[in-house]
This record gives sequence, C-alpha cells and structure tokens, in this order.
Amino acid sequence: MTQLTFPYGIAPKTNTHLLQSAANEPAIALLQTWLARPLGAGVAPGFVLTGPAGSGKSHLLRIEAARRQPTMNISFFTQGQLPNIGEAENHSGADNFIFIDDAHLCGGEALLRFYHQAQNRPVRYVLAGLSPLGEWAQDGNNEPLVDLVTRLRALPNANLPAPDEALLAMVFHDQLALRQVRISQRTADEAARSLRRSLHCAVDFAAVMDAEALGQKRAIDQKFIRETLEKFPQFTVYG
Repeated sequence: MTQLTFPYGIAPKTNTHLLQSAANEPAIALLQTWLARPLGAGVAPGFVLTGPAGSGKSHLLRIEAARRQPTMNISFFTQGQLPNIGEAENHSGADNFIFIDDAHLCGGEALLRFYHQAQNRPVRYVLAGLSPLGEWAQDGNNEPLVDLVTRLRALPNANLPAPDEALLAMVFHDQLALRQVRISQRTADEAARSLRRSLHCAVDFAAVMDAEALGQKRAIDQKFIRETLEKFPQFTVYG
C-alpha cells in the first residue's frame, strides 16, 4: 500500500518524556483522544492547539509524533512551513498525520488554502500556535479572514496554558536529573515559586544551576537556588 509523502516531512526525534500537571493535563487528554480516533465516522480531520510561548506546545507535538512514528505516516512542519497536499492521491487505509507547529507564522491566506486542500484527503492535521487564534487568521493587510476563523474554531481544539508551579518544579527536577544532579522536592519547589511561567525558563535555569554548582563546587539546595535567582533575575517573575 502506497502512503502519502510530503516535503520536509520528518518527525523530530526525542528522548524525553511528557510531564503532566493540572495545568496541561486537560489539553493533552483532548489531543491524545482525538489522535487515537480513526479518520472518518464523524471525526474532524483537524485539531487546533493554542497557548502562550513556553507552554509546551512544540514539546507535546514532538512527543506525540515520536510515539506514533513507528506505525503511522507523520509529517512535521515548523517555522511557518506548510505542505502542499492539493495533488495528493486518495489512498485509503493509511493514517497520515501532519503536525504543523508555529501555525501562527504561516499567514492566514496560506492556512485557508491548506484547510481547503486538506478537505476530502486521507490526512489528519494538528495546527499548533500562539494564542489568540484570531491573530492567525489575517490577510496580508492584517484584516481578519472571517471564513478561516469560523473554520478553525469549528475544529476540535485545546488551549495549553502557561505551566503552573507543579509543572515547573517537575521540569526543573527532571532536567537536573538528566544531568545526573539530584535535588530534593523542596528545592525544586523553591525554584518553581519564583520562575517565570515558561517551560523554556525552567529548562534554561536548570542548565544555569548545574553550571553554577559545578563552578562553585556547591550542592543545589534551597539557599543556593535563592542566591542564583538573585544573580540571574531574568529567570524570575520579578526580573
């Protein structure tokens, strides 16, 4: 059986795992439920995932792509790229997924064209980008494309909010563990209380803490966390 192929359709590999808290669990569950359902039988072909920068949208897509890549044909696009599927043949029986990250960079007219191309094709797609959704759906003059807004809002959707303290603590703890650094839960919580609400921030601060601990030959504890946050205020909600 021939499968659809798309340019640049390579799902990034990942060796990380998905951490969940009350903040991101609802959106993750909605996306995973939609991905698990077969094409057809009333299932919408598209899913829209929104959220602020640093909420974990890209990470979630990469995790789900890696999980499904062995058994499904998955294409991954980012940085404003979109596939041209207008000429794709209709092959039944294949699960063909297109994961489109940074959908807010694609431009409203290109997204509307992609939406129409995907209709009646044996493909399913996830559009992930910054909220609010209305800012995706604008033409070259920043005028709203009402047809696109209506169509995207009619698709299954989920909003991935900024991470809560529990998720920041888990990510910070996990990133240090990957560096063979063990810290207590209280130490992770101390960091999470002051970190900006961004998973990127938690990852970057873990790298800084590891470097600072090695340079000063100190163990990472709550006192050292507070001292380092004072030294690098850009990581904090106060910086």
